Amino acid sequence: MVFHSVYGLRPAVHAAADRLSAAGHTVRVPDLFEGNTFDRIADGLAYRDELGRDVLDERAKRACADLPPGAVFLGFSLGASLGVRIAERFAFSALVLLHDASYLPEVAPLPTQIHVAEPDEFVDEPDLAAWSGHGAQVFRYPGCSHLYTDGATAEHREADTAAAGQTWSRITEFLAAQGA
Repeated sequence: MVFHSVYGLRPAVHAAADRLSAAGHTVRVPDLFEGNTFDRIADGLAYRDELGRDVLDERAKRACADLPPGAVFLGFSLGASLGVRIAERFAFSALVLLHDASYLPEVAPLPTQIHVAEPDEFVDEPDLAAWSGHGAQVFRYPGCSHLYTDGATAEHREADTAAAGQTWSRITEFLAAQGA
């Protein structure tokens, strides 16, 4: 299961799904914003706030309703925190969080890999420390933009492309180690 960022379901999310499919995974990519996409973080955040947490949680739960046991979750920024909030209900076998680590599940943490820019105005150090304390693999990418895996954002920086490549290599290894 792959959840998109506050930018909406953009080509970078489809590219991630294609990458995972090419590695042999069955991938689902629901559109939690129902066709709305944004070029600026502020616009996406405003839309998220307009929808409200309950609407987004319900859409995420509906998208996961018939997942097979042992599915792996991957989320981009907003999608990462949203997926973690519902993870305990859907018995994911592992989590991959890109660009966010703001919500620690109340149940025993799953095998988790986290990838964030350093620094990142949307990621709090205490959250990363909490995840690390629960055994998550945390990778930091200096000099990158918040959503560095999406080369089409206005914030994209030169360092982002190399960091994105390294991120996907690490994710591939992580998923293989999970037997996913």
